[in-house]
Amino acid sequence: PSAHARAASVYCRGALLDAVQRARLFDDAKHFVDMPMRHDPEKILRAFDALAPEARADPAQLRAFLAEHFDEPGAELEPHVPAGCPEEPPFVTKGCVSDPALKEFAIALHKLWPTLCRVTAPAVEAAP
Repeated sequence: PSAHARAASVYCRGALLDAVQRARLFDDAKHFVDMPMRHDPEKILRAFDALAPEARADPAQLRAFLAEHFDEPGAELEPHVPAGCPEEPPFVTKGCVSDPALKEFAIALHKLWPTLCRVTAPAVEAAP
């Protein structure tokens, strides 16, 4: 199976996803699916299958399981400043925006990009 199909066995269906969603461990239902796996999906699912039914239903034990097998969302990403990113957007410097308030807004918005841009960490590239 492809890497996507293998990941889907954890994040898109099955007993682990069901247990996490039913336990309502996170304020955001999407939190779990944003947590990168620390191990191969098959290893994680075998470990989950080995848990007693009571452990699967216990929020504290489920949290401990997740802490052992998953990282926090975003851990697989690193900050990145795109090469050649101009200090001001070209459409502003070329005079395409004449309204001073819109120009100020465009510049402020553009300055956010270096803090928002992320790339996949090399460890993920090596072992997706």
